Amino acid sequence: MKNHVAKKIILFFILFFVIAYRINYSQWTPAKGPYGGYVYSFAVLGSYLFAGTHDGVYLSKNNGIDWHYSGLINNDVRSIVVKGKNIFAGTSEGIFISNNYGKKWTQSIKGLTNKDIHVLILHGPDIFAGSSGGGIFLSSNNGINWTTVNTGLSSKIIRSFAVNGTRIFVGTLNGGVNLTTDLGRNWIQVNSGLTSLNIFTLCAKDSYLFAGTDQGVFISSDNGISWNQVNNGILNKNIYALTLSGSAIMAGTEGGVFISTNDGADWKQINNGLFNINVRSLRSFGNNVFAGSNGNGIFITDIHSLIWHWSDNGLFNSYIRSFLLNDSNMVVGTDVGLFSSPDKGKNFSYFGLSKSHVGALAVKGVYKFAGTWNGLYRTENNDTIWSLLGLQNKNIRSLLVKGAYLYAATNEGVYITSNNGSDWKLLTHGFTNTNIISLELNGPDILAGTGSGVFISVNNGNTWSYLGLSNKQVSAIYANEGSIFTGTFGNGFYVSNDNGITWNQTGPSNLNVQHIVGSEDNVFVGTLGEGVFLFRNNGKTISKINFGLLDLNIISLKIKDDFLYAGTYGCGLWIRSLKEIITSDK
Repeated sequence: MKNHVAKKIILFFILFFVIAYRINYSQWTPAKGPYGGYVYSFAVLGSYLFAGTHDGVYLSKNNGIDWHYSGLINNDVRSIVVKGKNIFAGTSEGIFISNNYGKKWTQSIKGLTNKDIHVLILHGPDIFAGSSGGGIFLSSNNGINWTTVNTGLSSKIIRSFAVNGTRIFVGTLNGGVNLTTDLGRNWIQVNSGLTSLNIFTLCAKDSYLFAGTDQGVFISSDNGISWNQVNNGILNKNIYALTLSGSAIMAGTEGGVFISTNDGADWKQINNGLFNINVRSLRSFGNNVFAGSNGNGIFITDIHSLIWHWSDNGLFNSYIRSFLLNDSNMVVGTDVGLFSSPDKGKNFSYFGLSKSHVGALAVKGVYKFAGTWNGLYRTENNDTIWSLLGLQNKNIRSLLVKGAYLYAATNEGVYITSNNGSDWKLLTHGFTNTNIISLELNGPDILAGTGSGVFISVNNGNTWSYLGLSNKQVSAIYANEGSIFTGTFGNGFYVSNDNGITWNQTGPSNLNVQHIVGSEDNVFVGTLGEGVFLFRNNGKTISKINFGLLDLNIISLKIKDDFLYAGTYGCGLWIRSLKEIITSDK
């Protein structure tokens, strides 16, 4: 009897793990990093903290220890405010409202003549929304409709609000500070003493009003009638965020965070632990201050210690532009450098080039190469220190290794090195368009996708011949067993089965293809806006494989072992079982 029960228990656990495995990998799942992203705003609702990012809203229920996606994918969320149980989000597509902590959002755009909303603020029962070009909108009925309130406004490009009693201040670009005392029916300029009229942020503290500009911080003690510059100790004068923490005021800049405990008379830089110092948003919450960075997500500090810690767990908001899978190691290129994972995406650590957009990666012997928007870098073995090898200020779109040679695609043509980057030679002979976007091997030959078609070289790049698809921007190429698969920017996907003599378009004609990879007869195509396609039988059989994928903007793909990895345009790295895709789609 005991043996029978034990067998049932063992069988139960076997079935449980089999089912769990199938559920986990029968759809796309986010990797455990690299976490980060562009964070523009914060808001508090009870014990919950919301963060507005360049790709939706995230929620933390435990003071920033963990973050969870909370809606509005593919929206730049520039501002969030809380009114009762309602959360209002100002985005690039208008205003959205949620009354259930972000589980569901409803668009609120009735009356908005401009949906590019940058800032929101509450004033009693009223909500003000500032747009980029359409001025200011007012709602007195919880966002059911909006009314334009621009009379007297010096600029319709709105970046900030502040409220002080019955006075509402607005910060504009090129128009300075404007003030209303009648709920926006009339605005007047209050700019005396301001040496800059670009007001990125405003903050009211007791009887003081602070303004963050591109020339530092200004203070007014008379409701904006006059302003004085208060920059003592501020090393970077682009002030993007201001927040209060107790009696102190803090400023977020391109040079990190500064704090003043004497109403702006003096400032002290507090960047300890802040490895991305481009700070665009700040929010005080209890004893902590949260900083939203331009690329590396969120940092948190206790107001007493003033030492920053990364607060990104679950914030899968990174741009994943490139992959390098070598042995058991995975390296991914992002907008803020490189990250490495030893366990197929379960954990990531920083791998260098913190300020670089890394669009291409390659390995050659003991060297790893990274192509960025401003040149090519190299490291030896697994060192996190990278050296600039040349091609400085050139945008490296693709890297290709062929024997002793390394090729780099640029908008000037193809560069070649035979000594691991010590010297470079430009190869352009035969190209009618030197804007090179992609490179791929086809047996012994090299294929190049350009701004006007596909070209081939049969002599290591010394000369190039036109192969087809003229006037098409060829963004991606994959070659396999005599077939060439190409993707374009906005003109779809093409297949040639005769080495480029003829081409056939297959699939939607307006596909914006970013990357192509393959495994045997299975060709995977990453696109902007349409997710991932699977092409079989030389493109005759087509299907979408997007189940579980949150963001359909795919800019990179890679196959490793039994997994397909997809890098998104602002929603991190996603993983799916290759075997499951192939078997379930048959």
